[in-house]
Amino acid sequence: MRVRNLGTHILTACTALAVLAACSGGSSLMASSPLSQIPIAGSPNGNSSQGLPRFNAGDARAARLIFASLPQSNTVDIFSQGRKHKMVGQITTGLNSPLGLATDAAGNLYVANQNISTVPVYAPPYTGAPFLTLDAAGNLPQGVAVSARGVVAALNYCNTSSCDVPYVVSLYAKGSTKPCVTVPVSGNGIDGIAEGGSFDDAGNLYMVGQVANSPDQFIGEIKGGCKAKKTVLLTTNTALGHLSDVQMDKAGRIAILGLDSSIIDTYDPPKHGSLGNPVSTTTLGGSSGAFSFAFLASGQDLYANINLTGVYEYAYPAGGAPESKVKLANIGSVTVSPPLIP
Repeated sequence: MRVRNLGTHILTACTALAVLAACSGGSSLMASSPLSQIPIAGSPNGNSSQGLPRFNAGDARAARLIFASLPQSNTVDIFSQGRKHKMVGQITTGLNSPLGLATDAAGNLYVANQNISTVPVYAPPYTGAPFLTLDAAGNLPQGVAVSARGVVAALNYCNTSSCDVPYVVSLYAKGSTKPCVTVPVSGNGIDGIAEGGSFDDAGNLYMVGQVANSPDQFIGEIKGGCKAKKTVLLTTNTALGHLSDVQMDKAGRIAILGLDSSIIDTYDPPKHGSLGNPVSTTTLGGSSGAFSFAFLASGQDLYANINLTGVYEYAYPAGGAPESKVKLANIGSVTVSPPLIP
């Protein structure tokens, strides 16, 4: 899941970090059945590990979970899904301003460290150090996505003078820690930072973001996995507001989130480089500033990071008022396990 630059949500990692550094606040959470027996680290966010449920690897793989990255406190908080969302765990090791999140079918969690050049991967029950760390080769990962085939995409920004292209996507073969290919997010009217990304069943990566030094938005596609060569610009028949995230829905359609509008426009796969008109529009009611979202495995509901202040559950594609909430300050991104895709 993808890049969620905070604050203006479109600029460099440094801008996002500066905004987060100015934020403050704790969290008040809302509970599921207890999960089992491994201790969980204490929380620097005002939450305490005392009295939390504890779980082992088997329980964690089977559980329905929500993950929220907290760049300011260098943690990822874990909650149960359902009407009452109890905090059941927290990741505190291997993180440096964590932002984008993604999960795979095995329940592994991928975290984009926007302040260092790594994407650590954590296995259930998400205690201790990552079991795998992807090397972003000097770039700063803002977001991450995983395909059904195990290919990983890190959506990167490079803020050093040595970078030929400041905005790139690094792709990794399944199980590899080094990029198999790095594709510039440039050319053909793009030249900007991707703010969210998601793979379809065929392994094509879709991205949304903002053109560098411009208010213009873009939707891009990278085909071919480790054989990819370029980013292709996609068009629509409708005007693009500020786009913050993209996910594939259960029907294989492309759901694109508007930051300011808190509306998800869903499109059929592109034809001749165009997405055409939306086939559905989902309004995330009672909210403003939707930064990221993730579909539940059923495909009938989603969780969205609203205005950095909470994770809200909505019906899809109906939208409307939120069905439940997890109140949490300074969220970077949200994802779930098990994921809808892969």
